[in-house]
Amino acid sequence: MASLAEELSGWTEGLGYPWHKVAAVGIGVPGPVVRGEVSVLGPTLPTWLRVPAQEMLARELQTLVYVSHDVHLMALAEGETGGWGEEILLFLALRPGLVGDVRFGASVLIQGEPYWGAHGNGGGLYRAFVPAEELADLPPNQRAVHLAKRLVERVLPAVILVDPHRVIVEAGCLGKLADKFMHHFQHHLRASLRGELPTSPRVGLAKSGEFGVALGAALAARRQLIKHPDHLLDRKGGDSRK
Repeated sequence: MASLAEELSGWTEGLGYPWHKVAAVGIGVPGPVVRGEVSVLGPTLPTWLRVPAQEMLARELQTLVYVSHDVHLMALAEGETGGWGEEILLFLALRPGLVGDVRFGASVLIQGEPYWGAHGNGGGLYRAFVPAEELADLPPNQRAVHLAKRLVERVLPAVILVDPHRVIVEAGCLGKLADKFMHHFQHHLRASLRGELPTSPRVGLAKSGEFGVALGAALAARRQLIKHPDHLLDRKGGDSRK
C-alpha cells in the first residue's frame, strides 16, 4: 500500500500538480469489496481476505479514498457514457486470465448505483471463466463464437432474475473480433430467452473502452466528494485558500 501511494503521488507530481491539490482518489480492484475491505481469491492471484485497503490508502495518501470492485467502476463509466443512469443495466466484461483462460466479470447497475450484495459479491457470475484448454486449438473466429456461447450460459440466469433494460459487454480484449463475438452473443441470448421474458433487453458493446475503470474510479471519487463536502473544507494537507 505504501508503494502504491508513492507511485500515485509521484505520477501526479510528475504532471505538475502538487499532491495536496488531489481531493479524492478512486481505485478499482479485481475482487469483492465491503466497506473498503478487499478480498481477492483465485488460483492466479494472491489471497486477500478483508484487507482494509481503503483505510490504509487514505492514511498513506492523506486524502479521501474510495475502493471498489473494478467491474462496478466500469459499469459506472458505461452508465454515464451511455446516459443510462435511470435504467437497470447488466454490465459484462471479458478479460484475459494469466494462464490462457478468459474471465467474465459482471455488475448490476440500478439507477446509477452498483448492486453490492450482502458480502460484496453482488453482480458476480458462477464459474465465470472459460479454461485455457477449451480455447487452445480454436482459430480466432471460432474462439469468438465459443466465448459468446459460454457467456450466454453463465449470464442467462442473471438476465432472467435481474430483468435488465440493457445488457452491455466490454469485449475490447477481442480486438477486431469484438463485433463478431457480439453478433453471436446477441443471437444466442435472444434465442435462449425466447418464451421466458415478454421483452428482451437491449444488447450492445461498451463505449468506455480501455479507460473504463479509470473513468469509473473518477466518477466514484466525485460522488464521494458530493456525499462528504466537508472533506474539501477540512482535510489534512489541503489548500485552505480554495
